[in-house]
Amino acid sequence: MNTFHINILATDKPFYTGPCESLIVPTSQGKYGIMANHSNFIIATTPGELFYRLPGEEMRDVAVSQGIVKIENNKVLMLVDWVECPEDIDTIGQRVL
Repeated sequence: MNTFHINILATDKPFYTGPCESLIVPTSQGKYGIMANHSNFIIATTPGELFYRLPGEEMRDVAVSQGIVKIENNKVLMLVDWVECPEDIDTIGQRVL
């Protein structure tokens, strides 16, 4: 199974650190997919929906703010202002504080 290490950090908390099979991030150019052994790259993200798959699990989605993703040597670092699970967002689409 091809995986890469991911570290998703928000300004107020670490969200996830560990292995990942795939990651889809929102950008100004549309959605950008990342898989294991991706070439080194840096990309700005926009507010939207982040999709990720952990080994052996179904695809998950969370809401994220703008941020940056750095891919280097099969490791991904994602820095965002905030990241929220769907159950933590109210029905108007605002973050629950």
